[in-house]
Amino acid sequence: MVGLYKRLSALALLSLLLAACNGGGYGQNSATGGSTSRAISGSGVDGPLLAADVKLYEVDLNAANYLGALVDTGTTNAVNAQIEGLTLPETPQPPYILLFEANANTTDLTTGVAPVFTSLTTVLTQELLDKGEQVYATPLTTMAVSSAIAKTQSDASPTVAKFIENLQAAATDVASTLGFGMGADVDIFDTPPVIESGTLDEQSVGEGLAQVAAYRAAVEAVTAVIYEIDQQTSGSDPNSVLDAIAESLADSGSIEAGESAGVTLSEEALAVLDQDPNQLEIPNGGGQTVADVAEVLKDEADETAGASGSDLDEIAAVEVETQPAVSSADIDNDGVANVDDAFPNDPTRSIDTDGDGLDDNVDDLDDDNDGVLDANDDFPKD
Repeated sequence: MVGLYKRLSALALLSLLLAACNGGGYGQNSATGGSTSRAISGSGVDGPLLAADVKLYEVDLNAANYLGALVDTGTTNAVNAQIEGLTLPETPQPPYILLFEANANTTDLTTGVAPVFTSLTTVLTQELLDKGEQVYATPLTTMAVSSAIAKTQSDASPTVAKFIENLQAAATDVASTLGFGMGADVDIFDTPPVIESGTLDEQSVGEGLAQVAAYRAAVEAVTAVIYEIDQQTSGSDPNSVLDAIAESLADSGSIEAGESAGVTLSEEALAVLDQDPNQLEIPNGGGQTVADVAEVLKDEADETAGASGSDLDEIAAVEVETQPAVSSADIDNDGVANVDDAFPNDPTRSIDTDGDGLDDNVDDLDDDNDGVLDANDDFPKD
């Protein structure tokens, strides 16, 4: 693990230096001695997309799919799937929608063939812009964007602010249904689904790896589930199935049989959600399953982060615990989304601050286990 940290730390330093000189990430481009347009870095991940088209749009509530004026175009390179040639305006006015589209030359780094999804989207918000991190689009972000658009369109007075609010709620719904147990510490818009130079830091090496692996397991599981549903749904394609599920979540907070976004989802097709995610085969993955996600990350880490040698063994050793998907974002109907509910199957309990298996309302006298009784603790939950 030390070798991995040293290598990734060095890469992170190199990235910062490059940003200072060439406008990498969201940093300033000082080539002209001042603030100019800023490059966007990141990738589309259904397996990282190699040689895909990338487009950055303003958000326009009157345009189809909210794709307003085209700000800039770029591509992902054919080696590590990183965005190239895409820049923000000198004075960015987020939010923006970032769209990855497959073309005849696009391949999935994981499988070596065409990706399952022909397009992936995410939203670049002010919050992400301020963080200056790489931005990723995945099937989960794509569902969240589609769901937020559907929800906002149904509003009597839609606004961009309302769209962003709905986007966060949609992300919670997606993570609560098709997160496959990845946990509330994974942010589908912020956590990277690949090993990259900024993934780990000295304080939380193991935690950083675990979050990446958990998110990537969800990405591969969603891809496998949507692929299987598509096989049973005539006249559709994986992206249409993705949109149908997103619309269903927007309508009811659950994935239900019926027609959504022009696709008829049958009970039989949706039964795939009940499968053990570890047994789901990665489409076109040569027999690899979701259980092999750590090995998948290891296999691509040389390209995505320059990791090698013992570092790869550290990545491959990461353990990921997955859970089956669920159809409702709040399965016990207690008003707390599954991903935020310590007791998702019990409507009478939801919070367990100290993680001891007891609800805070009936917990022991020292909720945060710091040795100070709650009655004498100014911060009994911390």
